[in-house]
Amino acid sequence: MIKLNKKNIIGTIILLSGLISASIYIFIGQRTEFNADFTDTLIWAFASSESGSIVNPEYNYAYFLPFGGSLLMLPIVKVFGVTYFAHTLGMFVFLLIFTVSLLLFCLSMNFEYEYSSSITGTLLILLLATHETRMIFYGHIIHYSLAMLFSCIAFFLFNKINYDFSSHLDKRQKIYYSILLLWLFLSCFNGESILMLFFFPFVGSIILYRMLDLKKAFSLKTDGYQFLLGLGMLLAGGAGYIIKKIFIKYDTNYEKFFANILPYDSWIFKHHPFLTNFVTMFTGNNDQLTPLMSVNGLLILFEYLLAWAVILIPFIALFSYNKFSKPLRIFHLFYLLLFALTFFIYSISYPQVSNWRLGALIGMALLFVMFYSVYLLKSGTLMRFAVVLTAVIIMGEFCDLYKLRSTLPSENNTNEFDGIIDVLNENGLTYGYSTYWNGACAIDILSDSKINVRPIEINEENGTISPYLYNSKASWYEDQQDTDRYFVIIRNDNPLTIKALTDNADNIIEYNDNTKIYLYDRNIFSNLEFVFRGN
Repeated sequence: MIKLNKKNIIGTIILLSGLISASIYIFIGQRTEFNADFTDTLIWAFASSESGSIVNPEYNYAYFLPFGGSLLMLPIVKVFGVTYFAHTLGMFVFLLIFTVSLLLFCLSMNFEYEYSSSITGTLLILLLATHETRMIFYGHIIHYSLAMLFSCIAFFLFNKINYDFSSHLDKRQKIYYSILLLWLFLSCFNGESILMLFFFPFVGSIILYRMLDLKKAFSLKTDGYQFLLGLGMLLAGGAGYIIKKIFIKYDTNYEKFFANILPYDSWIFKHHPFLTNFVTMFTGNNDQLTPLMSVNGLLILFEYLLAWAVILIPFIALFSYNKFSKPLRIFHLFYLLLFALTFFIYSISYPQVSNWRLGALIGMALLFVMFYSVYLLKSGTLMRFAVVLTAVIIMGEFCDLYKLRSTLPSENNTNEFDGIIDVLNENGLTYGYSTYWNGACAIDILSDSKINVRPIEINEENGTISPYLYNSKASWYEDQQDTDRYFVIIRNDNPLTIKALTDNADNIIEYNDNTKIYLYDRNIFSNLEFVFRGN
């Protein structure tokens, strides 16, 4: 039972502040940043709803997560359809689940409610730091945020078992252990990325904790039983992964990115500095000269300081490892294993091309740093260092609250796609095509499916347009019933494409200097081939 006192009230205020701040972004600020990256969870849910099964065999998934956000959004899509409200409602429900999982995890680490609620609320605000973190945690539900959710629930269940690594489980512990096995089984249904970002570090940290406990001698009786418990977790997760591979034979390009090593000349050490991308998840991708003493300059400076604290503290904390409680030791090992695996994946495979693929690592790093700050606060002699570290965290928190203002809609801060929707509505246009990052899928949701824009790709050599079978399906490119006018939204990119579209267009709407809308009285595709080829 949580007692009502001054400290708990302050913790609750911080928790609610985090929840309200994230909700403001989801319901208000997110629309200004909304693009194709935000659409996949809702579209995957619609694909399942349309087919009547978890997997839609006609749909080309970017990444398939059967135990993920699309399952959460499925009933919402059935009620509200593919609409912007359905998207925001689904993300708000996920936010609530994410918040509860964080709070339960913190409480299971034996932190008082005042600390647990403060950590949870602070993390929710810190994840508003940049467009990338907002998109990963509050814009759609994909493996990075799912890995954090799965980890929090798994640690909560494991900590509730409260296993002392020296005896057999009692009845209560066996119930929690059984639930944990089921959770691992379902989580690993999501494939390679969840194995790397959650399962291997989780199971590995428990095994490694026992191996590093040099004060307790190994014995066949106790360690043999522990081996069976560890084997049970490995088998549960492995079974989920294997069953998915056997019965849901659906591989995606995105999943292959995690499962393949790039040629050595593409490794990170030559092209993409890991630390720079880690830091930009806090500071944002600053691409211009910024005066140090300007508002933006100070924001970057403070966030830069927080980023380096988050990078270094988990390694500095190794000097305190033996003084940690058992749950904190295991979570510390979890983070170090996650860091090693993420660095490995990020260094020599495709995820290296984007900083947001460090999302799960960033979230867990922030959690550990706050856990360590609480440890320092309670240590007495090290409290002075805790005060400095806490000040850095609070400083970052205020920076992120300030940056949240930049997402709020205003006369000078709108989503370009909303303007395009207005033009399409004025001209009675409801079906067309665009490149993935130029309105495809995003306009569908922003217009509440009153307008459908299907993704296309452009051949850079000859300018030919073709269907982009990524988060899409082939039937989208066929002639549509009750549609006698089609449109193509194109930026002024490839001159060969512009010429082919211009030569055959019935009309051209110039949206702005960079974007034009080409109108046709027929579909531009026939049997998935561009009909204006060679013109």
